[in-house]
Amino acid sequence: MPIFHQRFEGRTNQGQEVPSAIAWLHIGPRIQVLIGVHSALEKALAAESKPVPVPLPGLALIDTGATKTSIDLGAATKLGLAPTGVIKLGTAGGAQDAPTFAFSFQLPSFPRLDSPQGVGCNLAGQGIIALIRMDLLSRCLFVLNGPDGSFTLAH
Repeated sequence: MPIFHQRFEGRTNQGQEVPSAIAWLHIGPRIQVLIGVHSALEKALAAESKPVPVPLPGLALIDTGATKTSIDLGAATKLGLAPTGVIKLGTAGGAQDAPTFAFSFQLPSFPRLDSPQGVGCNLAGQGIIALIRMDLLSRCLFVLNGPDGSFTLAH
């Protein structure tokens, strides 16, 4: 079973070390990921002898408060992903339509995971490339240790 464990080490803007639990509050559970094309698209491209886009590295925020995993719209464009549909999102500003995309995630020490209907969102301004939500987390063990400022993912 692949296991990933991360503990946050925090620093202020002045470089002073802060306890992990404090750093946790400011950045949340973030993990380095690779975002790529869905495995079905990769197979189709390979069968046609077409190049497969290189996966994009970035940070993903674990978000247990929502259902559908999300990908940054800019990343979807760079990967050449075509929208697979539209979904209605409930946001603080009201309901809005958002495109969906099929893509893949590569988490450290995990096998590649496909997301068949990820939501396209503007995430780059938050310094992240994706939001890992319950559709992906439901396939994993997720342990959040707030006092320690750490989390563990197992698949």
